[in-house]
Amino acid sequence: MRESFDPFCNQKVETRPALFKLDKHGINRWLEDFHASAKPFDVTEVKGVIVELSMNKEGSRLLQEAIGNSPSSLQLVFEELQDHLMQVSMDQCGN
Repeated sequence: MRESFDPFCNQKVETRPALFKLDKHGINRWLEDFHASAKPFDVTEVKGVIVELSMNKEGSRLLQEAIGNSPSSLQLVFEELQDHLMQVSMDQCGN
């Protein structure tokens, strides 16, 4: 999540990154920004677009690493993928 200033409530608010524009370019742009930031990956930051991320080559790798590094991430990933298992399993990156 990123912080931005909301002039209507006169305070800083958390905003989701460009990834949440659910197109291929938005995901790729977010991945580029993420790699450039060199910060640790947190699965909660991509909640809501895990299906799309899992069908992206780099996104799939990030999710696999997150699950390997933090088994508690598996629950969040599985909850989002469970209704899309057939779709993801047929995608070349969705392993």
